[in-house]
Amino acid sequence: MAGELHWRLKNERAAAVSFRRALALAHVGPEQVYLARMLERSAEDDTSLSA
Repeated sequence: MAGELHWRLKNERAAAVSFRRALALAHVGPEQVYLARMLERSAEDDTSLSA
């Protein structure tokens, strides 16, 4: 998944975009939970880098 790759490479902004897209396409509950959690983590990392 592109979002995971961006997240591991510390590109939180691109990771958040990828997770947001994947979450919009997800139809399975556990997958939605996982993607929402990863989106939250990437958004938190992005705001901590901006501060």
